[in-house]
Amino acid sequence: MDIVFGATIRTAREDSEEKLKTEFEAASNSKIRARLQQLWLIRQSDRMPEASRIAGIARATGYKNVERYQMKGLSGIREDKHGGFRHSGCRLSEEQQEMLSDESAKHGFSSRKAGVAWVKAKFNVTYSGSGLGLLFARLGITLKCRAP
Repeated sequence: MDIVFGATIRTAREDSEEKLKTEFEAASNSKIRARLQQLWLIRQSDRMPEASRIAGIARATGYKNVERYQMKGLSGIREDKHGGFRHSGCRLSEEQQEMLSDESAKHGFSSRKAGVAWVKAKFNVTYSGSGLGLLFARLGITLKCRAP
């Protein structure tokens, strides 16, 4: 069965309307769920723009999802590819993280900027303020409160 998008885009995937509905209902990741909903609605003969709107997907993204489906099938739809932040791992070793926690417990840091400077001086590792803030959060480190 073909999925028709307007008058020009077609794919010959064998996934039935019922299979797409089942996959959509079972999906727990909201992005993947929206992609599956879009394909399910298209399989029900809804037009591409309307299916994208109902699924909460931008039209351009909807066309990309269809292209991914045409090329890779449901496995391509289940891939959670997107831009944005990707955690690349901690720049400090376990030992260095422990030293950072110890320093915080003994002397504290008045600001992220002070923490960035200390890490740079001690370990020659460069962090941004927000990056070090994420590390502080993971390690349970809080900034010193200023006295009134």
